[in-house]
Amino acid sequence: MRLDKVKAELGPRVSFQWKSYALLMGRADSRLVTPHSRTSRIAAAQAEPSARFEPWAPDKPYISSSLPALEAAKCAALQGPGAFQAYHRALFHAMFVDSIDISDYNQLTSLAAREGLNADHFRRDLDGGQQKVAVIGEHLEMVMEYGEAPSGLPLVLIKGRDPIVGAAPADLYVRILERALARQGVE
Repeated sequence: MRLDKVKAELGPRVSFQWKSYALLMGRADSRLVTPHSRTSRIAAAQAEPSARFEPWAPDKPYISSSLPALEAAKCAALQGPGAFQAYHRALFHAMFVDSIDISDYNQLTSLAAREGLNADHFRRDLDGGQQKVAVIGEHLEMVMEYGEAPSGLPLVLIKGRDPIVGAAPADLYVRILERALARQGVE
């Protein structure tokens, strides 16, 4: 993952905090894959060859909401930072490489089991709904600070500058972060 490269290069001078800022907070059933979504993935793959982006398979159901995946990631985090990292990576891979509908409950629970999470614990947490409350809260915080939902994934927010929307090469993140650190006097 690109941000892993950034973290390796900049070390303890930076830290990442994942927040829920939903692209599709509500449910949009019967969403179709558009030519725009297919071409944007191709462009993302060209911009960052080490990150895999495949055009969405037209015969597979398209994601109908961001909320379930964000909630599932929070449930994975309850099992520890390693579980969150593994599950988070798996979500991105499922969405951007395997064309898996990560708004589908069964897909999310299967993914948790495949990543070695305690599947019963994960299901209980997901069914409990507490993480949905956390996701909605974070989303509302982000909307208050940055405005309406983002227009692409991933969305990277760095204090003091406009968001980076969509796939960007790791070296771009490093350059931007090094400038931000220099302004703050962090070496």
